[in-house]
Amino acid sequence: MALVDLYDSTNNVKWNNHLNWLTAAPVSSWFGITVSGNRVIKINLRTNGMTGTIPASIGSLKNLQVLDLGGNAINGSIPAALGKLVNLQTLNMDNTSLSGSIPSSLGKLVNLQVLNLFNNHLSGIIPPSFGNLVNLQKLYLNRNQLTGPIPSTLGNLKYLSVLYLDTNQLTDSIPSSLGNLSNLIELILNDNQLTGEIPSSLGNLSNLLDLYLYSNQLTDTIPASLGNLQKLKSLQLSHNQLNGIIPASLGNLTNLILLNCSYNQLTGTIPSSFTNLFNLQELIITDNQLSGLLPDYMGSISNLTHLFLSNNQFSGFIPASLGNLKHLLFLVIDNNYLSGKLPDALSNLASLYYLDLSHNLLSDTIPTSLSSLKNLQLLFLQNNYFTFNGMEQLVQALGSRSTLSYSPQGSIKLHNNDNALSVSAGGTLANNKFYWYRDGQLIKTIAGDSTFTITEPGAYYVEVTNSVATDLSLYSDTVVITVLPVNLIAFSAAKQQTTVALNWRTANEINNSHFDIERSVDSKIFYSIGTVKGLNNTNLNNYFFIDSTPLNGTNYYRLKQVDKDGRFSYSGIASVEFISNISMFTFSPNPADNTIKVSIPAANTTSRIVVYDLTGRKVINEEVAANVTSKQINISGLTTGNYYVSLEQNGKRQTLKLLKR
Repeated sequence: MALVDLYDSTNNVKWNNHLNWLTAAPVSSWFGITVSGNRVIKINLRTNGMTGTIPASIGSLKNLQVLDLGGNAINGSIPAALGKLVNLQTLNMDNTSLSGSIPSSLGKLVNLQVLNLFNNHLSGIIPPSFGNLVNLQKLYLNRNQLTGPIPSTLGNLKYLSVLYLDTNQLTDSIPSSLGNLSNLIELILNDNQLTGEIPSSLGNLSNLLDLYLYSNQLTDTIPASLGNLQKLKSLQLSHNQLNGIIPASLGNLTNLILLNCSYNQLTGTIPSSFTNLFNLQELIITDNQLSGLLPDYMGSISNLTHLFLSNNQFSGFIPASLGNLKHLLFLVIDNNYLSGKLPDALSNLASLYYLDLSHNLLSDTIPTSLSSLKNLQLLFLQNNYFTFNGMEQLVQALGSRSTLSYSPQGSIKLHNNDNALSVSAGGTLANNKFYWYRDGQLIKTIAGDSTFTITEPGAYYVEVTNSVATDLSLYSDTVVITVLPVNLIAFSAAKQQTTVALNWRTANEINNSHFDIERSVDSKIFYSIGTVKGLNNTNLNNYFFIDSTPLNGTNYYRLKQVDKDGRFSYSGIASVEFISNISMFTFSPNPADNTIKVSIPAANTTSRIVVYDLTGRKVINEEVAANVTSKQINISGLTTGNYYVSLEQNGKRQTLKLLKR
C-alpha cells in the first residue's frame, strides 16, 4: 500500500514514466522499483515529474535501502516516519520543494551512508541526533534555510567524507569537534552567519581537499594549524573579519591550487614560504590591509594563473620578477600605493589576458614592450601619474584589439622660469595641444609648443591633449603669479587617517583680514571649505585647518588670502591622494545556477554590471540606475564555467569571480 500511496499523492499519471505502476505486472517491473525476495529495497524516481507530498506510509517499507526522489517538485514536509527505515543506506531528496524542519527521527537511520537534502526550503535546526548516523559518509544540507548552530555531535561521524552545510543561516561558532572527522575530504560551510574563530582542530583533517568558510562573520587570526592540511587543494576564507598576518605555515600546502583570503582585515605581507606552493594557480588576497613592498619572491610562485592583490596598501616598485610568471592570465594590483616605472619584464607575460594597475602612484614612460602582449584583452592604467610617454605607442598597438583604459591621470608639474611657464607632458610634441588657463578662463591654445609667456598676474594651469591618445587630457598643477600681502613661508597638506591637515606659516602680515581655504577635485575649479582669521602682525605665525570630509581621490588645496579692503591673492596648490575605505559590492549565490543577486554600494550616478567570460568577451552588460543598491542578474543563458563580474561605478571597477553551474 505504501507504493500506492506514493503514486496517488504525487500526481501519478503525470509522471514522466509510470510504466506498469498499479497494473497486474509484478512490482519488480514497475518503473523505478527494485525488489529482492519479494521486498522493495530501492525506489529511484529521480527527476520523474512528481508533484505533491511524500506519504508517511513509506516508512513501512522496512527493507528499503535506497530512496531517491530528488529533482522532483515534491513539497510539504519530510515525514517523521522515514525514521523507521532502519535499513536505508541512501536518502536523496535534493532539488525539490520540501519545507518545514528536518525530523530528528532521521537520526535513527544508523545504516545510512548518504543523506542528500540539498536545495530545498527546509528550516529550523540541524538535529543533534544526526550524530548517531555512525555510518554516514556524505551529508548534503546546503542551500536551505536552516538556522541555529552546527551540532557538535557531527564530530561523531568518523566515516564522513563530505559535509556540505553552505548557503543556510547557521550561526554561532564552528564546533571544534569537526576536527575529529579524519576521513573528511570536503568541508563546505560558506554563506552562513558563523562567528568566532576558525578552530585550530581543523588542522587535524589530514585528508581534506576543499575547505570553504567564505561569506561568514569569522574573526580572529587564521590558525597556523591549517598548514598541516597537506592534501588541501582549495582554501576559501574570503568575506569574513579575519585579522592578523597570513601564517607562514600555509606555505606547506604544496598541493594547494586556490587560496582566497579576500575581503578580510589581514595585515603584514605575503609570506616568503609561498614560494613552496608550486601547484598554486589562483592567489586572491584583495581588500585587506597588506602593506610594505610587493615581495620580489612573488615571481617564484611559478604556476600562478590568477594574482589578485587589489585594494591593499602595497607600496614601492612593481618587482620585475613578476615577469617570470609565464602562465599568468590575470594580474590585478589596482588600488594600492605602487610607484615608479613599470618594469619591462611585464612584457614576458605572454599568456596575460587581464592587467589592472589602476589607482596607484605609477609614473614615468610606459614600456612600449607591453604592446607585444598578443593575448592581452583588458588593460587598466587610469588614476596614476603617467603622461603621453609610451601611451601613444600603446594606444596604437592595443587600442583596436583590446579594452584599454588610461584616463584620468594625476597632475603634471607646471614650471615657472622668469614668467615663462612650461610643462612636460611626454609623447610626440607635434601631437600635443596645450590649452592655457588664467583664473579658470581659457586664454590661449598652442599646438606643438609646451611653453607660454605670461603678461599679467593670475592663477595659471594648462590642459594638454594628444592626437593619438585621445581619451586622456593631462592637467598641470596651478601656479599663481602674484605677491601675497603676507609673506607665506610654507603651505602643506597631509593625510591623517580620515582627515587632511593643512598647515601654513606667515611673516610680516600687513592689512590681512583672513584666509579662505579652498578645495578642488581637478585643480581647476575651487570651492571654499572654511575660513581662518588672520593674525595681522609682523611675527612668525602658524596656522592650521582640518578638512574633516576629504574627497576620495586627489584633493587639491589652496589659500585665498583676503585683504581688509577686499583685495585677494592665491597661494600655490598642495595636493593629497586620499583613498578611503571603498564600499564593496557582493553577489550571491556563488556558485550560481540561474540568477545572482548583486548588492551595490549606493551611488548618485548610474553604475554598470558587466560579466566577462574567460576570453574577455562581455556576455552580460547591464546598467544600474542611481541610488539602486540591489539588482538581480539572469545568468541562465551562460554555459557552465568561470566568469568575472565587474561593477563599474564612479570611475572605479571592482571584480569578483563567479562559478556558473
